[in-house]
Amino acid sequence: MAAKPTIDLILATDEWPWPPDADALLQEIGFYFYKAPNPKWRVYLKARDGRQRGYHLHIVEKDSGHWQDHLLFRDHLRPHPDDAQAYADLKLELARQHPNDPGEYQRGKAQLVAQLMAKARTTS
Repeated sequence: MAAKPTIDLILATDEWPWPPDADALLQEIGFYFYKAPNPKWRVYLKARDGRQRGYHLHIVEKDSGHWQDHLLFRDHLRPHPDDAQAYADLKLELARQHPNDPGEYQRGKAQLVAQLMAKARTTS
């Protein structure tokens, strides 16, 4: 799927809360702690090709709502190419409009993501 030049990764773990000493292991391979937007997940970033962000690593509690929502969204897009294309097109447009404002990029996706999630919940 076309997207901004950032690769999103997600790791679900039974080891929760996330142990602070695990941060050092991630730092050894180039990730740095970015934020903990919720007690159920943490976000790390890693540079790529001279950019500040190349990889986003989301570490989540296994079987949490956050984890389940990500899987549902992914599993919905795979057999629904029209929805996947609409999402890809929006992401490209938002990346063009907001190349240096990840907050606006995220806010711009929110309505379509909510619509696709609602659809995914009714078709799964």
